[in-house]
Amino acid sequence: MSKIYTLSGKPIPLARPRLGKTHTYDSQAKLKEASSWEIMAQRPKPFLLTKRPLQMVVTFNMGMPKAWSRIKQDHFVSKPCLTRPDVDNLLKYLLDVCNGLLFEDDSQVTSVHAKKIYSFVPSTTFQLIEIL
Repeated sequence: MSKIYTLSGKPIPLARPRLGKTHTYDSQAKLKEASSWEIMAQRPKPFLLTKRPLQMVVTFNMGMPKAWSRIKQDHFVSKPCLTRPDVDNLLKYLLDVCNGLLFEDDSQVTSVHAKKIYSFVPSTTFQLIEIL
């Protein structure tokens, strides 16, 4: 298993659970559902969930501020993005979405290589590699 998946749109960080008067709820449930549908459409058919350890290689393509000039944007394309959101929060959201779709549990992901770069087209691109 070594397919490249892409989530379109601005990368989303994981939000903290929200507290109601009587219960806790996930404020990102609809966002996660939309992302999971996008991933399911890219899965090869037929698809079996793996139980093996996995390595994840992720690139978070962050959009550039609109206030930047075209010259500055051209200069910063593919350079590291140092602004928020943090890579770990972006990764947590992605692992939550993939949990149960591409692998049985996110504890199977034993190695992660993630980077956050500036891009003209915001998206998230990732690859799962089975460790034998």
